[in-house]
Amino acid sequence: MEIIFRKAIPEDCPKIAELIDLASGGIIEFLYHDLFPGLQPVEVLSRGLKMGRYPYNFNTTMVAEVNGELAGISHSYPSRYHLITDRIREAFPQDRVSHLEDFFEARVENSWFLESLGVFPAFQGKGIGSGLLDMTIEKAREEGYPSVSLLVFADNHDAIRLYRRKGFEELRKVRVDPHELIPHTGGCILMKRQIRTE
Repeated sequence: MEIIFRKAIPEDCPKIAELIDLASGGIIEFLYHDLFPGLQPVEVLSRGLKMGRYPYNFNTTMVAEVNGELAGISHSYPSRYHLITDRIREAFPQDRVSHLEDFFEARVENSWFLESLGVFPAFQGKGIGSGLLDMTIEKAREEGYPSVSLLVFADNHDAIRLYRRKGFEELRKVRVDPHELIPHTGGCILMKRQIRTE
């Protein structure tokens, strides 16, 4: 099995959107459902990734290919962009934004934020997520950030094990109230990994 890691290109956007949706644990569906008649949330997200402003576009994504098929993604950017902007408040219903207020306010200042790490089920267990995580940490180092941070659902035990193995530490719990479109319990955990600078 040949795994190739590379920067994303515009043609990857539909698959990137699928994997961001998968990694979001229901948050994308919760935010986007019923907003654009005739379009599924992943379709809207795909268009945004193709044409959107930094950092919400394909340029902030690395992908893993297996035998020419896109298998996984890492979508990351400076943590200062992880917040509720005026554009978000204008684009989404207020009750949805309020529901995720704590989620979007949780950040490690001056860190590189891993927004999404996703691998399609058929390709899981082959080291792809681990490889993408290593690349994200290296990207943060190259960009001069002292740490990488992320949010993970508290009940996503497999992901938490991977992050701990890679040196991430739990900082605090973050409230995300249950909702039928966000089928998780216990909220999220804000995690951080310090980067050694030689």
